[in-house]
Amino acid sequence: MLKFMKIIILGAGVIGVTTAYFLSRAGHEVVVIDKAAGAGLSATFANGGQLSYAYSDSLANQAMLPKLPGLFLGFEPAFDIKLSADPALLSWGWRFLRNCTKTRAAFNTKNILRLALYSRLKLHQILAHQTIRFNYQQNGKLLIYININKKDFLRAAKQTEIKNQWGCQQQVLTQAECLAKEPALKSIANDIVGGIFSPLDESGDAYLFTTALAKLCAASGKVQFFYNTEIKELVVDKGRISQVKTADNHYSADAFVMCLGAESPLLCRTIGLKLPIYPLKGYSITVPATPAAPSINITDVHHKIVYSTLGDNLRIAGMLEMCGYDASLDEAKWKKRILQAALVSFPAAGDYRQITPWTGFRAGTPDSAPLLGRTCYSNFYLNTGHGMLGWTLACGSAAVVSDIISNSKPAIELTGLTLEERF
Repeated sequence: MLKFMKIIILGAGVIGVTTAYFLSRAGHEVVVIDKAAGAGLSATFANGGQLSYAYSDSLANQAMLPKLPGLFLGFEPAFDIKLSADPALLSWGWRFLRNCTKTRAAFNTKNILRLALYSRLKLHQILAHQTIRFNYQQNGKLLIYININKKDFLRAAKQTEIKNQWGCQQQVLTQAECLAKEPALKSIANDIVGGIFSPLDESGDAYLFTTALAKLCAASGKVQFFYNTEIKELVVDKGRISQVKTADNHYSADAFVMCLGAESPLLCRTIGLKLPIYPLKGYSITVPATPAAPSINITDVHHKIVYSTLGDNLRIAGMLEMCGYDASLDEAKWKKRILQAALVSFPAAGDYRQITPWTGFRAGTPDSAPLLGRTCYSNFYLNTGHGMLGWTLACGSAAVVSDIISNSKPAIELTGLTLEERF
């Protein structure tokens, strides 16, 4: 028999809010605490917008190893690693390298993909019951490979056979087929060697979705939100978390869920819980879209940049910067690595005179899979570590964690997705 509980969720991003939704639907009383002024204002706010179910590959893979020297020397346009003696970075890096094998990459990718496809199903179930406007499009995604990436394209084309066995429905396209699928690519037509199209992939504004879902949760009467409330301390008592202390209050509950993304390890380490999460800084720019904007989701494999048309806007996102928790918005970097690429690939797709830049931290794990479920504390649960796939994996992760807390069997296998079996 299900015991209904009072549950506190730490964090009001897309992960925290979807977790609140599923827990409240299961009958629990939910409280969400966040230091921001509203829902979805951190990593969720201006992410790439793509729901990349089919492209949930582990960042750690065998193809990454030969690229590491160039990456450390700054030759890879999408990466920027600030080397330091930070023990957290060194530990994370060592674990990352251990996952850069063919066997581990396949294992990790399959586990993430299983969760991604389940997340797609759960998002569709939410939308079948709720009216949420977030510039949602079921428009597929096209990965573009240019001549310099021909070897990567051939490798990816072979990988589609395996991905399709796992349920992805990917298609290998020629140069001409890429242009027929997305005419907006005409500016770089001569450079394209081929592409991989995934019809199951989608897009939508994660911030609009999160704020709308938060309002629905609050209106249900089962979820209470406390914004502008910074969490200071987790209080441990006899192997359990007894309360959360904030700057001017304390909150007690039967269970607690960690959904603070890249900040999760900072709070968890104060109670002796070490999470293998390192902040992966990303950038995006948003510009008013024109009729020449792409109609499907595009990923530029060479520059590691994604393009999503979200309503009246074009969202362009990319870069992976490992610089600790330095949240500064480096104008020179986004202009050089994102804007310049966009001006070449889609020069007429947006009004580049009106640019809104943004940066945020993804919660990266060494194997790219999130941390879901139980911890060493009997009433403390994790829903964090989603890396660059927070928006993609949010609904599925929330449903899984809700099931675990409610003592129900999750609908998918959790191999490779929990803390206890991996680290």
